[in-house]
Amino acid sequence: MTDEINLGYTQASNELFSKCSGDYITFQDADDFSSINRLELLVSFLDKNQDYLCVGSNIVKVNENGEEFYKSNFVLKNNEIKDLFKKSRIVMTCSSLLVKKEVVNEIGIYNLFFDRLGSEDVYWFSLILSKYKVANIKEELYYYRANTNSVSSTFKNHKTKVLHNLIVFLYKRREIGKEDYLQSNNIIKADAVCDFFVVIRGMDFE
Repeated sequence: MTDEINLGYTQASNELFSKCSGDYITFQDADDFSSINRLELLVSFLDKNQDYLCVGSNIVKVNENGEEFYKSNFVLKNNEIKDLFKKSRIVMTCSSLLVKKEVVNEIGIYNLFFDRLGSEDVYWFSLILSKYKVANIKEELYYYRANTNSVSSTFKNHKTKVLHNLIVFLYKRREIGKEDYLQSNNIIKADAVCDFFVVIRGMDFE
């Protein structure tokens, strides 16, 4: 990766995935911060629960001045996480996750469909949900700084606001053995699904 080229978050993250050499992968976005014992607690959970390959935690949202204004109360158990995800509920913050490196070796890196749109991490997490047991731990270990200029806040592309709907739709299709349009690179159908969700939600992006 060169400092002279702005690859965007998705492609830059994929470059970093390719350079990871340890047993675990986790995230720390530039404006966010973590509890001092975050890695200790997450690694301890995966070490003690060998049938789990991914764990997250509750989070705290802070404003631009670092003042806390929200604390999550995510469900903790594998089945609860998967059931609520199917109902389009927020069940984790991807930046809080710790995953074993073998997860990346198996399911791959971020899908470039989401390049400069956002939600690449949510789709990636949905692939993890489809294959592995996951959990959250109750402690608030990740501090997420709200940014009013983020992709998800500005919605410059009409697809951005319905990507979570698309991801849940594809997750449910995989569950019943149907085609995931992004895994098969059927971008025309993926775009058509996004357009459908825009219409049924009655959005006006003009």
